[in-house]
Parts: sequence; structure tokens; C-alpha cells
Amino acid sequence: MPNRTTKTAAPLDTFHPEGLAAALADDAGVAFLLIDADLRLVFANAHAQGCLQERGHDAPSTELIGLPLYDLFPGAIAREYAETASVACDERAPVDLVGMIKGAWRRLTFRPVTYEGQRCVLISSP
Repeated sequence: MPNRTTKTAAPLDTFHPEGLAAALADDAGVAFLLIDADLRLVFANAHAQGCLQERGHDAPSTELIGLPLYDLFPGAIAREYAETASVACDERAPVDLVGMIKGAWRRLTFRPVTYEGQRCVLISSP
């Protein structure tokens, strides 16, 4: 069963797809998805696009923008991601979700951010 860990509270960061965080994530090989309060995809970097393609989403990430989390991931996974995103927003702090994915331990971090004035959650995974 996945394990959730809430980190120390921090102010909401502002996310910019062309910003330093996005560049560093791309350079470091970190996959990240940005979802809005309605759990719809707002942004996916190239590494996240690869993860989505493994799940059968062959369209470019620009065509996936606006799709709900429940269309991107199977029901149980989408529900867990939605619950963890909600905890991150409620706590106003990053939350780690650790669990076994395809036989390997993985960590996803759900970080509350603002993007174009709206509250969103940045989901990242090394």
C-alpha cells in the first residue's frame, strides 16, 4: 500500500513552464504533470509525456491538455492521485506518495503551486 508523507508547510510556489524549475526538471530527467483544481491536465513535460505514452496516450501532450486525471490513469490510481493532490492543497505543503510501480519503488511529490492565478498541483517523479 502506498505511503503518504506530508512535508513541512511552505508557501505556494508560482509555476512557469518556461521557468527555472521546468528547465531543471527536464535536465534532471524528472517527469511532471500540472493539474488544476478540477483535476484536469494543464501541462506535461517531455518526461511525463513518455510516462503517458507507456499508458497508451500516444497523442502529444498538447492534445492531452484539459483531459481529466481519470482519463489519463486507471480509476484506482487516479483516485489516489486526486486524494493526494487534495491533501497537498489542504496542507498547503508538498506531499510524497511512495509505492511500488511496475516492480520498483517510486516516489511522486504533489506540490501545491499557482499557475496563471489559479491553484494547481505539480506532480513530479524522478
